[in-house]
Amino acid sequence: MKSAVTLFVGSMLTFLLPIQGLLLLILSVTLLDTLFGIYVTIKKEGRSSFRSGKLFNIAPKLFFYLGTTLILFLVDKYILEGQLFGINFLLSKSVSMVWVYIELKSLDELNIKLGNKSFISKGKELLGFIKKLKTDINEIQS
Repeated sequence: MKSAVTLFVGSMLTFLLPIQGLLLLILSVTLLDTLFGIYVTIKKEGRSSFRSGKLFNIAPKLFFYLGTTLILFLVDKYILEGQLFGINFLLSKSVSMVWVYIELKSLDELNIKLGNKSFISKGKELLGFIKKLKTDINEIQS
């Protein structure tokens, strides 16, 4: 019996190997958002405001995110024969990036709640600094 379970789990892991990275990325970003949300809640409202019952919301979210990615992987693999517009597993990759974007946007909103600047404005500042540095280097070389 033990070997049958091992074979089944091994078969499932082998089947999911092409999208393993996508599933791990979704899982990682969702857990990071959850942990950062806990941190912001405790920092802003104190330890007593945190309720472990709210943590249950991560289970349906992960089920939905990973489930839709898995279903679209099956569509990619068996209906579209692995490619769409010449890109392997395009539907799986697309929906995964939507979920990652949603979680990153949530992280950005939590960051703003702490009184920090948005990631986008920080990125623009960094690009402006790099452009200025590049012009300074070009002036020195001239």
